[in-house]
Parts: sequence; C-alpha cells; structure tokens
Amino acid sequence: MKLAMAFLFWGLCTQIGLGQQQVFKINYSLKVEENSITAKRLNQDSISAEIVTNLLAGMQASSLDMEAYVNDSYALISAKFPNNDIQLQHKKTNNSYLLLPQHKEYIHNSPEQIDQQAAAFQITYIADRSKVIAGVPCKLAIVKPIGGEEIIEIQVWYSEQIPAFYWDDYSYLNQLPGAALSLGVQGLHIEATAISQVEIPQSRFEIPADYNLITGDESEYTENNDIELGEGFVAYYDSTASRYGLMKEGKVLTPASYSSIGEYIDGAFIVSNEEFLTGILDENAQVLVPLTYDIITYDSQLKAYIYSKDEAFSVMDKQGKRLWKNSYPCLAPFIDQFAIYCQDDKVGLVDSSGQIVVPANYELIGQYNAEYFIVIEQDIFDLYDLKSKQKIFGGFKTLAFAEEKDLFIASKDAERFGYVDKQGHTVIPFNYSTASPFYDGKAMVTKFGTDEVSYINIKGETVAADEQ
Repeated sequence: MKLAMAFLFWGLCTQIGLGQQQVFKINYSLKVEENSITAKRLNQDSISAEIVTNLLAGMQASSLDMEAYVNDSYALISAKFPNNDIQLQHKKTNNSYLLLPQHKEYIHNSPEQIDQQAAAFQITYIADRSKVIAGVPCKLAIVKPIGGEEIIEIQVWYSEQIPAFYWDDYSYLNQLPGAALSLGVQGLHIEATAISQVEIPQSRFEIPADYNLITGDESEYTENNDIELGEGFVAYYDSTASRYGLMKEGKVLTPASYSSIGEYIDGAFIVSNEEFLTGILDENAQVLVPLTYDIITYDSQLKAYIYSKDEAFSVMDKQGKRLWKNSYPCLAPFIDQFAIYCQDDKVGLVDSSGQIVVPANYELIGQYNAEYFIVIEQDIFDLYDLKSKQKIFGGFKTLAFAEEKDLFIASKDAERFGYVDKQGHTVIPFNYSTASPFYDGKAMVTKFGTDEVSYINIKGETVAADEQ
C-alpha cells in the first residue's frame, strides 16, 4: 500500500441508489513532530494544552483510529478511542448527535449550541500557503480562542474539494470552506492518511430507534465511561480517583491508577500515567515495559513498538527489547516498506530495520513508493528517484501519484490540474479544477471553470463511469 492511497480530488457528494449515500471516507492517524515532546510541559489550564492532552491520549491508545464519512448532507465520525462513540451531523439542519453505543443513548447538540462553541474561536486564513495531504491539495488556516492570552495557535490544513465537517468540541471546523485534513498544535497532528469514495447505507446517518435521548446533567457521566478494549477487556473508570484500571469479564486486574489504557493489541496494552509517561502491560496486567517512556505506539506494519525516550525515537518489542541500533529525533508510522524520519529539522526515509534509505536532506516528503519520492520545498513539489536519490523533474505547485505506473497528477498553480509522465511531460492537459488518481483505468475530473464532473481514461478520453 502506498502513502496516501485512494485519494479523490472531487466534490461530488450526492445521494445515489435506494437508501445509499455516496461519501468521502477519510482515515486519520496521529503524526508526531520532533518538538512534540514539549507538549507535556504546557500549562494544563490552557485550551491548547487540553487539545494536546487529548492528542497524546489518542497516541497512547496505540493509534488514533478515526474514520469520517462525509458528503454535502451528512457527516459520520467514528473513533475507537476513547469511548467508541459516534458523532452524526445532519448538515442541512445543522444538528449534531453524539451516539453512545455502550448505553444505547444519544446527546443532541442544537444549531445554536454548535454556533456558540464555534464563535469562541477566531480563524485566520493564510494566503499563498499550500500542501498536499493524502494526495489532496490543502490550504492553511490558523485558529485561536478569542480573548486568549499566550495560547498556542492551532494549525488547520483544509481542502475545499471535500465538504466541511467537525468532530468532538472542534465545532469551529464547521466554519471552514472545506474539510480539515490536518489539525495540529505543538508538533502533534491529527492528519488524514487515506481518502476514498464509498457508498454506505442511509441508515448509518440515522439515530437507531432503540436509542434514548439524554439531556442536561444526565450526559455528564458519559464523559469518562468504561472503555471496551477488545477480547473481553475493559478499561473501567473510577470517578473518585479520576483514573482508569483494567478488568476482564467483571474481574478487576489493576487498581484505577492510569490516565489511559489503550486497545488490546499484540497481547498487550499501552498505558499512561498523569505525568504523560507510557509503558506496556501484558494481558495479565503485569508490567512488561515500565512507564518511563514519553511515547509508545504499536506499528502494525512493523509488528513492533515505536517509542520515544530522552527525545529520541526507535523501535522495541513488547518486552522492551530494543530492535534498532539507530534512533532519530522523530519517526512517523510505517507505510508499506518505509517511514519518514527527521534529523536537524529535515526529513528522510528509513526502512523496517531502521537503516536510512533516503538521507534527511529535505523540508518535507509528501509521498513515496518503491520507485519514487516527492519532495516539497518552499511549497514547490519535485519528483526524486528512490534508488539514485536524484531529482527527476520538479517546479510544480502540486504533485501526487496517479496510481498508474509512471503517471502523476500535477498542477503549476494549484488551480488547474493535469497529468504528467516520469519525465514531467504533459500527458493529459491541465484542464481540470480537480483530478483524482486512476482506479480500474478511470479517473474522476472536474472541468476547470465548471461543475462538470466526468471520467477519463489514461489517454484523457472521456469514458462512462461504469466502463472497464
């Protein structure tokens, strides 16, 4: 699988078929930058610190496993952490509902409540800043709480190609011209990793008939519920201690002494304490790795644990045995064969053994696969050969894999898109305001200056949507 697989650059989100909705599916994960270690030193009374705390909690749950399904009419946001809750947005009426599956209950947020929350924040749009996230061109907005003093800015990268929506308490995201694909503060980012087109039943956006509405103080207890971790394990919440403990099938395995307990993965749990330090417990609640690490997260590609300690990232097994000789100031999750690492404020690529594949000589690496990597320097995109590390061509404002061999989506101005070959020569002219990768030999495009959406083949010829 490639980094940023299954992206779409189009905005057609309409109801199709009987009882079906065509939507964008967006997968998010947590990205960590070198300076994220300072997050735990923030003033816990500040709004920004609260956001960082929430991000860290997601990281300590082994990964931020969040999916969003969105079109012009609806949004559904589902996250395994912390409470398996589901958020629904009915965008035509601006109503929002938080579903609590464990209790078969839901909370209703009215348009007035949503607007009131959003009004507490100020959004500043940054001109001439762009980047590609999950293959989609994005613009930058800076969000600050109104009236806040010395509060760290929230960086939001959004795409106008996907309808706006929000999750949790971040109702200000609803005010953006498009979907937030990256939300970050203090070096931690909730960021989209894959975007695809899917169809889901209309019923997914409806409140189940057996759910009961709760209001007012009734909803307070849901803020810190017991959390199902899988395989019968539960993180139970002690409101007196304001901590979590581990139990299985009603049997308490640990006292409530942890700030978070992650999902049951690889026969173990990642846990954290009030000092934001993490460790690993086995299925019998015995300590495998002491809580002395700044960050621990399970990497499903490596089938091992990426950790940070003393401001250095490396990889270990669940017993705490170090698997790599090398360490780096920061390390992203693995996608297929490689992961992005940083050194001296530059990034490169390492392989699964921790060996450097591409030296950290670049401002940003947007995408990579087994043959190429795309470098972004001062908002300019260049293509490099992975084997030789030599630049092949560049100078584009947008460049992304087109999912056809040696073919790339490109734009010279981030407004008109077309397709180029591995020499940078134009294969399909820059006649589109949106252009997707190719799937089954077809790409979805929008003709520039119109709302006309169509499909093309790799020759640029218009084809039917169902044509093979």
